[in-house]
Amino acid sequence: MVEVKNSNIHGRGVFAISNISKNTVMYNDVILVNDNILSDYQYPWLAKTKSICMGFGSFFNHSIEPNIQILKIDKIKLRKYFIILRDIKKGEELLLKYMAL
Repeated sequence: MVEVKNSNIHGRGVFAISNISKNTVMYNDVILVNDNILSDYQYPWLAKTKSICMGFGSFFNHSIEPNIQILKIDKIKLRKYFIILRDIKKGEELLLKYMAL
């Protein structure tokens, strides 16, 4: 459904390789980490723990008008689920609204 490639917004981003329908759910497994050289790609997890989404999940760029958001976090399976907020066209960048850390 998606690929990571260079973005005009910032560095790399996540782009649709085909049309994606509203309410489509995608997920990425995560690994838990302490602060390290990958700090630009970390998401908050529990308490002071941070996580890194494997696959595309660490490459979403920020937008105040996102087209994807975190749907839920599964703390047992160590997974983040994302939901598409509106229909996405092939080639469009998927954008997430970053929350204050």
